[in-house]
Amino acid sequence: MSLINNDMLLGNDIADIQDNLLLKKDGSVFALYEIKPFVINKVDRKKQETAKEAVAAMLENIKPYVDFDIVMLPFSKELESRYIRLAKDFAHDETEDLAYTILDKSFEKLMYQQELCDYHYFMSVPLKSLNVSVDLKTVLKDSVTTSAARMVEYLGFQSTVFEGWQKDYDLAKAELEKQLDILDIQALSTMETIFVNRYLYLRTLVFDKEHELNLVDSYIDNLGDTSICFDELSVLEFHNDSGKNYVAFIPLARSPENMSYIHTFDEILTLGFPVEVFTKARFSKTKGLPNHNIRYKGRVSRARLKNAQGEAAQAGSVGKKSIARSKFLVENMEQKIDDAVPMISYLQTFVVFDSDYQFLLKKIDNLIKNLKNAHLALSRANADQLYLFGKNKFGTLLSASDKNFVQHVELSAFAENLFFVNQEVGQRTGFYLGKIDSRIKSWHSNYEEALEASDKPVFFNLFEANKEGVDGKETSNPHIQVSGDSGVGKTFLVSLIHLYSSLLKSQTLYIDPKAEKRKRYKEVLEELEDEERFPELQRYIRSLNFVTLDSDDPKNIGVLDPLVFLKETEAKDLIVSMLGELLNMDNEKAFKIALLPLIDKYSRKRWAGEQVGTLSIFKELQQSENIAVKETADLLIEEIKNSVLGLVFGEGQNPAVDLTARNTILEVAGLELPANEHVRLTDQNKKALVIMYALGRFCEEFGKRDYRKETAIYIDEAWFMQVTSYGRAIVDKIKRVGRSQNNFLIFVSQEPDDSNRANGEANAFGTYFCFYNDADKADEKVLRRLKVDVTAESKRWFNQMTKAQCLYKDTYGRVERITVDGLLPEFGELFKTVESEMEAIG
Repeated sequence: MSLINNDMLLGNDIADIQDNLLLKKDGSVFALYEIKPFVINKVDRKKQETAKEAVAAMLENIKPYVDFDIVMLPFSKELESRYIRLAKDFAHDETEDLAYTILDKSFEKLMYQQELCDYHYFMSVPLKSLNVSVDLKTVLKDSVTTSAARMVEYLGFQSTVFEGWQKDYDLAKAELEKQLDILDIQALSTMETIFVNRYLYLRTLVFDKEHELNLVDSYIDNLGDTSICFDELSVLEFHNDSGKNYVAFIPLARSPENMSYIHTFDEILTLGFPVEVFTKARFSKTKGLPNHNIRYKGRVSRARLKNAQGEAAQAGSVGKKSIARSKFLVENMEQKIDDAVPMISYLQTFVVFDSDYQFLLKKIDNLIKNLKNAHLALSRANADQLYLFGKNKFGTLLSASDKNFVQHVELSAFAENLFFVNQEVGQRTGFYLGKIDSRIKSWHSNYEEALEASDKPVFFNLFEANKEGVDGKETSNPHIQVSGDSGVGKTFLVSLIHLYSSLLKSQTLYIDPKAEKRKRYKEVLEELEDEERFPELQRYIRSLNFVTLDSDDPKNIGVLDPLVFLKETEAKDLIVSMLGELLNMDNEKAFKIALLPLIDKYSRKRWAGEQVGTLSIFKELQQSENIAVKETADLLIEEIKNSVLGLVFGEGQNPAVDLTARNTILEVAGLELPANEHVRLTDQNKKALVIMYALGRFCEEFGKRDYRKETAIYIDEAWFMQVTSYGRAIVDKIKRVGRSQNNFLIFVSQEPDDSNRANGEANAFGTYFCFYNDADKADEKVLRRLKVDVTAESKRWFNQMTKAQCLYKDTYGRVERITVDGLLPEFGELFKTVESEMEAIG
């Protein structure tokens, strides 16, 4: 086995690290910064162009520094620390065991089945270089220092770096940061700078970070403490305390003639495994000596092409067309130089790694194939692995001897790489919800394949939305809308979010007007008990407070009566609005005149402790001398008998629904909802609407009972409340409780504009999950609501979603297409609906 140890040229050449400054052993100094990425989805062309313009402007600013590196590195996602933070908010009751089981199962699925990473971007720029002119006194001083250091090392002694050297670069650093501040930059700390440089000798996601940092902190030359085997010239084999790893360096061999929309980094994000990208660049000189002089190189190339063109003409070669094309490109480059267009020479290297050699070869093939499809030609570079390893480190520069794989493009074309981008959505700390889908075309219902293909998990925490001090958050609006057709995963997602939120220190209320959940949860519980499995889920189901409102049950009569749970004025408004759905109040003026004072009268009686309700009012109106009033009262009482209206019109014989339990699922038996908002409402539909009015007002009271506690209200089929102005007003009132009362509304509807008909407000909700909808121009409505430009591409992005997929807009304003992951097959059974929605997910 042939090994290169860290005493050789490929080892550490950094003498000291202070803050974000690297002091090289030749006396040169480099500043290292982390660049916060632009979070941009695949279809947002406007943001992509804005990002490229910002990068080009920043690079134009640092042109006097000549050299720079742009580096993308994959670091471990550190999921364990995120889950530890999440677990601090678990409720300490019968649900806690299930919460920890979910964390364990999702951790196992994510960390053991895939290589998950977070991409970080870095830039290094030389503050002092032997290639940069400085005054003669400084040159002499630096030369003596550098020569002395080399002599001491040659004699076998360890040289000592002058303490406080970094202070001499404070002004230079400040000036550089002014030029970089077009982007969101962060100067690294000493330990962060050590870590980033040490990583280049590890090339793996699995290592003991604290150990590696301590190793280098104690002695700087431990930075390169790695043995490298190169018996297999096609890859390198790293040996260190983290074990053995195979590493391959794959350089860009040829960039396309037209760099427009090449978006290299966007392509890397779709691969599904970690890839490093090292872009070592310098602004090309157009004057002076041939060294790095791109004008000189252009002249040489043109002369060679002229000779080749003559030879091809004599031989009748088929290469004439290719030579003519090359000649055109060289002349075009020379014209740009004459026009003072900034030109950049760069070496771009893609680095992949794996502990298994065969898996590494598959990654290499996948990388080369995918970038070929993006018109980027990569070289396998078998004989150049050691060279590329040594070159792709912070603090090394492109030199005149670097000829292979070096590309020459104008600045604007260079920016087309789309540097500093990432795909991200959701919360940093939360339950695993699914994965980002990085492609546009359809998976044709194979959502399992979409999950397997993605390495970008999405985490969700309902209660982060209204918290202050969260960096980058666009809104503190706590409310969520989930929209879409039946059968595409809408109800499954809502059920999953409800389950996750019910595991935290909160109080939840789920309104189930279709009366599906109780029955299904009980069936699953019986199956689990019979099979004696999943005791954590059994305990969770038993902990839920299921409330079924059945008008056939005498104990339920009047439990949603406005006089029972609302104050006088609020009760009056609700009673009149409910009756307005049952009667044409414009034709019942006499009845209304008689009704209103009686509502006040009976409200006072109720609050004085008497057992009365709204039905008591109607019975008194039956005694009216006015025939019209009496007949209307008679009609109402007949309508109430043996119908769901008994839930909202009683005589005060029963208390209001008791929702003091931590997690309640409330269903209404016998409620007939219309199929959709466009059908004509039947009498039974109108009665259902009256019940929904009462439920909506009850939800409002639930949300504002205790502002110190997070409360979440889930209203399934909420679109039904939006068909009338009063229903919309109720929803708006629940929203207004919102942030100040720590109340979160989850509004489940069919179309995205169900939620904003009251006032056309563009920000009716803070978070959106929009599933596919086949209504007329639904794609355009959804995209506009999410503030995504409506283009042919973005419409395909929406219309080609499959089952279990939706567009998710988070409180940071980020929008991505995601695939929901049910995680456990038992959840698929638990959330199964009458329509068998999402049966197989899990």
